[in-house]
Amino acid sequence: MKQHYFSLSFCPTNDTSIRLLKQIVEPSVFEAGDKNKMREATINKRYDCLIRILSSVITLTQLDLKTGLYRSHKTGAYSDSSVPYRVFVFVSGYLVEQGYLVKVAGEQSEGKATAYYVTQKLVDYCLNAEITAKDFTLTHLVRARYPSQRDKKGKKIQGKSVTNISQSQDYQDQCRLVSGINNYLSKHTLSGVPFTGLYRSFSNYDDNKKELIDGGRLYAEGGSYQLFNSAKRLRLKIDGEPVAEVDITASHFTLICLVASMLDGRVIPVNLNKDPYQIKGLPRAVVKQWVVAYSAKLKPLTRWSTDSVGKLREKHINLADYPVKDVGKVIVSKYPFLEALSSASVTWGYLQRREADAIIMTMDRLSQEHDIPAYPVHDSLIVKRSDVPLVRRIMKESFESEIGFTPVLKVNVAD
Repeated sequence: MKQHYFSLSFCPTNDTSIRLLKQIVEPSVFEAGDKNKMREATINKRYDCLIRILSSVITLTQLDLKTGLYRSHKTGAYSDSSVPYRVFVFVSGYLVEQGYLVKVAGEQSEGKATAYYVTQKLVDYCLNAEITAKDFTLTHLVRARYPSQRDKKGKKIQGKSVTNISQSQDYQDQCRLVSGINNYLSKHTLSGVPFTGLYRSFSNYDDNKKELIDGGRLYAEGGSYQLFNSAKRLRLKIDGEPVAEVDITASHFTLICLVASMLDGRVIPVNLNKDPYQIKGLPRAVVKQWVVAYSAKLKPLTRWSTDSVGKLREKHINLADYPVKDVGKVIVSKYPFLEALSSASVTWGYLQRREADAIIMTMDRLSQEHDIPAYPVHDSLIVKRSDVPLVRRIMKESFESEIGFTPVLKVNVAD
């Protein structure tokens, strides 16, 4: 069975679809309160939630009975949601009781979220009412979060979502940019996974400055193909053709090196024709993980994170055999500028924004100039195999134009 994140970011494109979805509920039950008549504001919230749930379910599952949508039922997961926790529980519970959805409770002990599946009853209703996924559109094309914090134990707490992001300086321009990308990709087919559009996510938002300056990567709504591992992504097809993934070699490191040379003319440029993660005495995966973690803080690491340990364990590498300080000394001895680069001069958010802008420029040029669809995976693009030569050229030109360096590209195809 397929599973995707149950976002609530879809809405109908016309009033007819809204009216048809509302007809699913029985007003005398849906609008009833525990004791007295339900307040109008609460009733409106329930109907809004109903529309969001059904719009998202129909779009993300494509009415496939075997596609599940997972969502946490912890109250904290709704603290910055447009849908209140109690309202979601009521409306989703009503749809389950009426037989339109099936709820599979998650096992908290196993870290599994609750999943929802459509039923034949909902499929039949949509068929009879002539409701399809094309009747809905992705909203919230541009999103942002406040800076992450640390609790008393040092655990990272992700920043909350920004609710008033429309007040930021270039919000409308960013919306038009992402909308244009989604409109173009909607004319093409990515087989093997539901794809319902992209949104752009920024970080470290400041209510005083109201600027979208950090982060800015494109994310597939509901996770979609971006949740797949490399091997599974390479089995996808675009418009029926096999795909390839064009990836930037050592993207994090390349950007850090570029910024370091801009800040200090004494920094010797790294030979990008050689793999910078290949250092004698250390596995390449260990070097890469250290650099990726370093780029988040721009200062040498004091310990391996739980995330790093887990990722390397999947590659059969035990980081206990590679003390983080020893690894850092070896890497810094080869690249001394890493120790001198100040996080006050540049942040990971700045580096990621430059990279994201270059990726988006590549996608825009490919679509507008050559009618070539490309699907982003952070610092790589999934394209048709037959388009790879042209994609490589446009990608190099875009990075040179946007950032000032020509990246070394690696092309991956299915075995």
